[in-house]
Amino acid sequence: MELKNTAQEIREAYTNINSSVDQVVEKISEIKDHLAGIRDADKMREKRTKRNKQCLQEIWKYVKRSNL
Repeated sequence: MELKNTAQEIREAYTNINSSVDQVVEKISEIKDHLAGIRDADKMREKRTKRNKQCLQEIWKYVKRSNL
C-alpha cells in the first residue's frame, strides 16, 4: 500500500515538473518572438535613419550649391 502511494506521489511530481517545463518552454518562445519583433523594429529604425541622413545630405548639397 505504501509503495503504491509513493509511486502515485512520484507520478504526480513528474506530472507537475512536466507542466512547469512546458510553461517555461512556452514563455521562452514568447520571449523569442518578442525579441524578434524588437530586432525587426530596430532594423527598420536604422533604415529610416539612414534614409533620413541621405535626404538631409542631398538637401544640404542643394542649399550649399545655391549659396555659391
